Amino acid sequence: MKTVLAVILSAALIWLAPAESGQLNNSVNSAKTQAVQAEVPRKEPTHQVVQEKAQTEQQVEPKPETVEATPEPVKVQELAPQVTQTTGCEKYRDIIDNYSWNADVAIAVCNAESSGNPNNQNFSDYHAFANCRGSFGLFQINCSHGQVYDATENIRIAAAMYDASGWKPWSFTTCKYKVSCY
Repeated sequence: MKTVLAVILSAALIWLAPAESGQLNNSVNSAKTQAVQAEVPRKEPTHQVVQEKAQTEQQVEPKPETVEATPEPVKVQELAPQVTQTTGCEKYRDIIDNYSWNADVAIAVCNAESSGNPNNQNFSDYHAFANCRGSFGLFQINCSHGQVYDATENIRIAAAMYDASGWKPWSFTTCKYKVSCY
């Protein structure tokens, strides 16, 4: 191994050294090249290396097949009618609209009084004129009319009270602080 390196190194020095005569330099170069080639044993590829090279050359990845997909027909679904959920007293609008008051204000008063709960009750209200306690239903109708929890009846009584005196029955708190009734 040392000999091979010495020959390679000396050959490199000769090739790099300036030549006085082109012929001498060429003959030395050719002699040195032959000597280096003779010293370095040439390895023949083994059977395994030849097989690996052959396999590598054969392992060309196949190009992916391009297949044009036919789009599936789009199914058109019938849309269900949009159902808007109404909350509070808005769900009673069809009944409230049947009377001569401003329906939007009536719904606002109803929401302020009961939040749309027809079973709402307040037993802390004392009505001296009727000597009874409590307000009931959507519009918190006073106890002089009884405990009116039926939504349609409660709205009818509230509309009659409105026809008799406007928003005054609700003016103590609702129309004073919660809803702009006028």
